[in-house]
Amino acid sequence: MQHFSKLAINKAMIKFPFTKKQVCDILSSQKYIEIDYLWESKKNRMIPVHVLEGKDLKDIGLVFAVWGGKAMGVSLWLGRQRIRGINRRGRHEDRDGNLVRGWHDHIEEDGVVEPVTETFGNIDEVIDYALDKWNIKKYGSMAPSLWNYRRRPKT
Repeated sequence: MQHFSKLAINKAMIKFPFTKKQVCDILSSQKYIEIDYLWESKKNRMIPVHVLEGKDLKDIGLVFAVWGGKAMGVSLWLGRQRIRGINRRGRHEDRDGNLVRGWHDHIEEDGVVEPVTETFGNIDEVIDYALDKWNIKKYGSMAPSLWNYRRRPKT
């Protein structure tokens, strides 16, 4: 007889709330983050992501999350559910059951990780990689550099 912890049972009972097609549609759509009003610190920030529908940018509850420090990484959240994440923390199994160490991409609808072949020296490189991979464009007066400026007062 096997014994399971309450945490393991509860985690197994939680179902990913989006279909693979919904996630693929979101990832393939054109998306933007406004960076004109961003932060001074690179740690623990969440940026709304707007989806282009026709000529308008819509807020569908999509968020680009960034955390710095030793466990730096980024993730993409829809509502309260992570749909993608790139970090180097922990060890995970990939689709074939091989152990993945180092940088990896979480693919939540499949419940797996894939190794990332890039190496990153700082959080700026992780952000640029993720924005490109997830089809998110920067807009705003500070678009060329995400982190190197302080928030400018509105005139």
